[in-house]
Amino acid sequence: MAVHVLQRKAPTRLPRWIPVSAAWIGSGSLFAWSGWKLAFTLYLMLARPADASLPEDLAAAALLHAAALAAGATLARALARGAGQGRRAGPDTPRVQV
Repeated sequence: MAVHVLQRKAPTRLPRWIPVSAAWIGSGSLFAWSGWKLAFTLYLMLARPADASLPEDLAAAALLHAAALAAGATLARALARGAGQGRRAGPDTPRVQV
């Protein structure tokens, strides 16, 4: 939702920093959480502890964490692209000189 707000051409009532902050927090948490969980899940898949009862299917967990990792990276890329464009002044936008 935050990336959608940033890429819209129409002005919004929100200050720009609110959706930017929400998108950075979302992409960072998706990427970081899934990154370490994927590494841990892959370790468990390779180590195959004999005496441990695992609460989840490791293949499904690895697929889920890989998808979340990709979603976080995609969200960060879209955010960087959208935030980098900023609100450029058009021909009908009044310019303020300082």
